[in-house]
Amino acid sequence: MMGVASVVVLILVALLLAWVARPQDTQRPLPSPVRSPNLPDELIDAHVVYTEKEFKTQVPRKLLARVDQVYETPDRRLIPVEGKKAKSARVYRSHRIQLSVQALVLRHAPDAARGREVASWGYVKFFKHKNDLNPTFKRVELMDEASVVALNDAYRALLAGTRQPKAAPSRNKCAGCAWKEECPDAWKAANPHPS
Repeated sequence: MMGVASVVVLILVALLLAWVARPQDTQRPLPSPVRSPNLPDELIDAHVVYTEKEFKTQVPRKLLARVDQVYETPDRRLIPVEGKKAKSARVYRSHRIQLSVQALVLRHAPDAARGREVASWGYVKFFKHKNDLNPTFKRVELMDEASVVALNDAYRALLAGTRQPKAAPSRNKCAGCAWKEECPDAWKAANPHPS
């Protein structure tokens, strides 16, 4: 016959096993990093829900996005934030495209939005150096879904060879182009009178 102490130990072991085996809440807010004095007002009361996380969707196209950070505001809106190390806080078209793809994927990935609205804007967070505790945030209005899909379709057509690339508007852009060996005169043809 078991003693009272043995029964208590068995109950404690069972409770411990049940606690260890409990389902983990993957939607628990992540602790926010050190707050920057430049943090936009709408992010002050928000918390980071995703950091360096990859999401995939098949709708409206097969897309993959790796978000740097996604904030959730008190009204349950998700706002993507992309971190960039740069000397100046200048937003480029590529930043807008990157954030737009992230927002589209967040809207459609089954494990992302979960009933929350995804904002039609995001932020680029510029760091001057690796340990910059005072980054600059720039708000970016995102592209609509149809524009992102059109860009994706154009990209896939270039890869498939069913569409020819356009010449870069600047000779400097040609330096990093993967196609430069195949179209060495494209810049000259597109810009016969360089300024």
